[in-house]
Amino acid sequence: MTLDGTPDRDIIFKELRSRAQMQQQMSQNALPAAMIPPL
Repeated sequence: MTLDGTPDRDIIFKELRSRAQMQQQMSQNALPAAMIPPL
């Protein structure tokens, strides 16, 4: 493993994690709305 590849991997890891968090928040917001029918 080279030192050059470490920052790249770190950036990718952070991006993946932030994307996963965004998806989690979106699904958390969407699920209750989908389960509860509008009155």
